[in-house]
Amino acid sequence: MSTSEFEYRVLIDTSDVGATTHALDAKTARILMSNLNHYADEFAQVRAVIGPTTAALSGKAGYLTSATPAATATPYAITSVTYPCLLRARGQSYRLRVRVAGATANAAATATFRLVLSPGRAAPTMVTGATDASYTTAGTASTTAAWLTGTSDGSGAYTTMMEMSAEQAALCMTDMATTISLGGDPASVRVCWVTLSVFAQTTNVTYVPRLYGLYAAEVIGL
Repeated sequence: MSTSEFEYRVLIDTSDVGATTHALDAKTARILMSNLNHYADEFAQVRAVIGPTTAALSGKAGYLTSATPAATATPYAITSVTYPCLLRARGQSYRLRVRVAGATANAAATATFRLVLSPGRAAPTMVTGATDASYTTAGTASTTAAWLTGTSDGSGAYTTMMEMSAEQAALCMTDMATTISLGGDPASVRVCWVTLSVFAQTTNVTYVPRLYGLYAAEVIGL
């Protein structure tokens, strides 16, 4: 859940605030505090960061690759990260803003990257399907690393984001032990434990895709 009162940013007309010597009314104060909490939520929930370095984006070093694929139709896993996902009141996840930097090992091959949200590390068979819990980049035949455009695979067709439905998030729920107070007895809490997996696919199995950068952050309120 968001820690802001309104769960979104509230625009304020500067003419409503008045001169700097005027007292701040309760309504404006509540809006400002809610906005601050919302910004804190957004910037605090970075879930994955891999690179890129200046050298990496110059195509010189600092990339991750998959194993050599057996076939061009098979997406191969490169890496994954697991984190506790925040949920909206109705059970669906907040949207995850994602960016992928990649390239191909040789211009004779086109590389495509796909991100998948799932309970536990995703399998290649989970990559397909019309759902906004997966995100596919445009193919690249460049050997120089760059941030790639893409879109989520579901009806939302988000160009920079992905999300899970309430049904998908429910599959990620698990019980974890925690301590409510210092020295107290352990208690069980329900957590939505999600894995973001990165897959890559190539049109030529001789040349594997190269992942140079990954960025993922929950956007609270969206």
